[in-house]
Amino acid sequence: MGLIAGLAVFIAGILGAALARQFADEFKAWTPWAIERLVRNAVARLPENQRERFGEEWRSHLNEIPGEVGKLVVAFGFVFAARKMSSILKTGRDRTSVSDILKRTLDVTFSAACLFLCFPLLLVIGCLIRLESSGPVIFRQFRIGRNGRQFELYRFRTVSVNLEDAFPWRPRLTRIGRLLRRTALDELPVLLNVLRGEMSLVGPRPKTPNYVDSYHVPDHPEQATTKPGVTGWAQANGSSDPKTELANDLYYIKNRSLKLDLLILVRTIKRALARY
Repeated sequence: MGLIAGLAVFIAGILGAALARQFADEFKAWTPWAIERLVRNAVARLPENQRERFGEEWRSHLNEIPGEVGKLVVAFGFVFAARKMSSILKTGRDRTSVSDILKRTLDVTFSAACLFLCFPLLLVIGCLIRLESSGPVIFRQFRIGRNGRQFELYRFRTVSVNLEDAFPWRPRLTRIGRLLRRTALDELPVLLNVLRGEMSLVGPRPKTPNYVDSYHVPDHPEQATTKPGVTGWAQANGSSDPKTELANDLYYIKNRSLKLDLLILVRTIKRALARY
């Protein structure tokens, strides 16, 4: 009986590997066709006099995306972006950047996907925080967003709110909070700010109101109109000094592009994995 069961498992493994290989081959063959169809569908939603222009720009953006899966996700984003762009172009406000609209579409797509995939982990972290100490699971702090507007930044609470922790010999950082900060998992709720449109995945880190005066640079007014991000050029390069961070933020603002955003995300992921 054991021999028959082992043989069945062996045959099932061979068939599973063959089916997986066949699926991978089919996916690789069909993906370029699907991407092109998505781009054509997106372009068809635009005003006729703008289709050629945006078709070329979108295809150039796709060439910067590594991997077929990434290209497919971005191509889906074009369809949603085209809906918003169509109404903007018809009203004559054609100065809106294609990259900005695409970036917002990708922000929503990736942040929603991450929150969905990490939902069980979010529940576990929330339970551990409440089990260790009383108080809210989410810590909220006011930050400065685009055009100087304040918003509430969401993070997991990592410190105790008990009264006895006010004594200097009692550390306020909880055990689960120490782990969350070391692994950067305390910042997962920030993706909610991305979904709400208050932040982007990539951009200058949002500053507190007390820091705004030193952060503002009159020679670079575009800095105020740039949406803050979960990560940025400074974080990707490991910069923690305020002056160096400001210089990195200004570099990103001057040179921002989809390609630079992808580079920042890749570097940030590598730095995060290095912590484990």
